[in-house]
Amino acid sequence: MPKAPAGFKVTLFRAGLSHPRHLIAASNGDVLLAEPSEDQITILRDSDSDGRADVVQPFIEDLDRPHGLAIHGGYLYFADTVRVWRVPYQAGDLKPRGPKEPVTSDGAIGPGGGHWTRNVAISSDGSQLFVSIGSAGNIGEEQAPRATIQSFRIDGPGGAARDQATFAAGLRNPVGIAFLPGTNR
Repeated sequence: MPKAPAGFKVTLFRAGLSHPRHLIAASNGDVLLAEPSEDQITILRDSDSDGRADVVQPFIEDLDRPHGLAIHGGYLYFADTVRVWRVPYQAGDLKPRGPKEPVTSDGAIGPGGGHWTRNVAISSDGSQLFVSIGSAGNIGEEQAPRATIQSFRIDGPGGAARDQATFAAGLRNPVGIAFLPGTNR
């Protein structure tokens, strides 16, 4: 177990997961976890407040290697290897409130393969979606959208992404993008 600083405690929240890759916590404490090797997003809940997840179940199944996750405006946004999707979601839901909807168009975030992970971040004002897209290989120059962070406007009707632009380029595998809370930085 990791050593915690004085006044803190480390507890194993959940074991036995299948190659967990990325997680986010909802406002009620639920943890949404991408398990790309299972093609699903799993929900973990500590219903008895003992520091361990006692509710563990698939939240969304039959995906294509999901990775990046973000909660915004009544939706859970998630990226797989070919596009960004969203489902209606409120903290406490154990299943989506409706079917998945595409946010980006097919091909907007490139094909899978290589560095296949796609992280997502949404600006604090909710108007922009950023998607990190890894390179296909480890050396060489690649055409966008590979090896970039792409930005999209998402404040239009239906949440569909538009006005795609390259925010950053020349990136091998940009995972873990985020905004400084309360800012657009």
